[in-house]
Amino acid sequence: MKSRKISNCDGKVHLDIEGEVTVNRMEEIAAMINPALASGRDIEIGLSQVTQMDKAGSHFMLAIKIRSLLYGSQLNVVGCKAAVVQEYLGVGALKVFFD
Repeated sequence: MKSRKISNCDGKVHLDIEGEVTVNRMEEIAAMINPALASGRDIEIGLSQVTQMDKAGSHFMLAIKIRSLLYGSQLNVVGCKAAVVQEYLGVGALKVFFD
């Protein structure tokens, strides 16, 4: 259950989240993502190693998307597994990430 920064070499900040995206990890994940949001750079978040996402996690991801728009940056989510996508469908946020 890790969250780690991958790189920022192409003008974007690339982040990879591993393990669970649940209410128990919101503080840890926010600590990783907040500096990227504040940078104003475009962000790509990889979820290919996410094993579980609860409703709090999907709401958190939606809030991050909204915050990125407020900072003037683009947030893209890549590598979602079907189980993770199901949580996005549960809060109606799928279209926000996958236009």
